[in-house]
Amino acid sequence: MNLRVAPCCRAWLAVCLAFSLALPAHADGWAVKRVPDPQGGRSRCMLESPRQVIDDGYTMTPVRVRIDARLVQVVTESDIDLGFGDVGLRVDDGDLLRPDAVHAQQGLVFLKDAARHIESLRQGRTLYVDLRFWPTWPSRGRRTARFDLDGLVPALAQLPADC
Repeated sequence: MNLRVAPCCRAWLAVCLAFSLALPAHADGWAVKRVPDPQGGRSRCMLESPRQVIDDGYTMTPVRVRIDARLVQVVTESDIDLGFGDVGLRVDDGDLLRPDAVHAQQGLVFLKDAARHIESLRQGRTLYVDLRFWPTWPSRGRRTARFDLDGLVPALAQLPADC
């Protein structure tokens, strides 16, 4: 089979290929975004992870992790259930870090010891976010979203202090 490609299509294909090679890999997909402040007030710049999608017991829901110098936040589109005490985040094989607050029923906020949490993220390879969703009765169990931490350290260096 002999396929011929018009010169204009070849040029477009070359541009697309070059552009795709310049894009960051999925693991490096952390990006600075302006998001609503979970502590109230104005929006703020935070580093946001690539989206992971997990089953919440009824449908698939996206999960993202957001980080800045003051806090770590997990954001979903489903209501989170803290009733079982096993919701939080773990770096590699570390202990479960429980959230300090829930934001708008669909986000976990980690404020206390944020600097220590961020340092463990810098040192880690994989972040596990353990979640339960409500209302799911009977309980459908804990769900885990997995985030690759490759690329986090250089992305943190790009996070502006005064965004």
